Amino acid sequence: MELVSKSNMSALEDRSSKSMEKLKMLDITRDRPVKVAVKVAVPVRDHPKFNFVGKLLGPKGNSMKRLQEETMCKMAVLGRGSMRDRKKEEELRASGDSRYSHLFEDLHVEISTFAAPAEAHARIAYALAEVRRFLVPDYHDDIRQEQMWEMQALSSSSSLTFSDDQHSPNRGGVTDMDTSNDDKLEMEPNGMECNALDKNDVQQVGLSSEQLHQHQQQQ
Repeated sequence: MELVSKSNMSALEDRSSKSMEKLKMLDITRDRPVKVAVKVAVPVRDHPKFNFVGKLLGPKGNSMKRLQEETMCKMAVLGRGSMRDRKKEEELRASGDSRYSHLFEDLHVEISTFAAPAEAHARIAYALAEVRRFLVPDYHDDIRQEQMWEMQALSSSSSLTFSDDQHSPNRGGVTDMDTSNDDKLEMEPNGMECNALDKNDVQQVGLSSEQLHQHQQQQ
């Protein structure tokens, strides 16, 4: 019994020491900046048909841009399903490159910031509350409505710019709006911060062409 007891105590001590190693002590008296990062799971298993990536990014990536500015946190949509080109995603996953190791993980949002301990954790807390709103599988909430109007404005702006400068279609044109996960992952292998969608991919933000047409007629 004594041997078993000592063995159990030793195992508990090992677990305790490993847990303490994972927790870093913070010096909050000097306000030395620290990096705080968290991963937020995207509920694709519970709602496999809902396009959370499109809702998180928004038209031209503006929704995530605003989230980052408001929360003062860096955000990236990572994991399996974060790329629109599934074939390219499979190739990168099979490449063995450590930069794309996140593609083996479930779809998630990585949130990080760098500031004094109290400020950093306050930013993360605010970011978590804001991101949670985007993880509600609702096609008709305020976020979706704002994205719908924004998509309409971008579409109108692109059409006007294209007609004004036919020789330079990339200046505010359709191709200028197309910065998908695929391209961003090549530039920033650890993920994208503000990916965008072109107006031919309205379904990426949960809007059908009929819905967009209806709103255009209402104006």
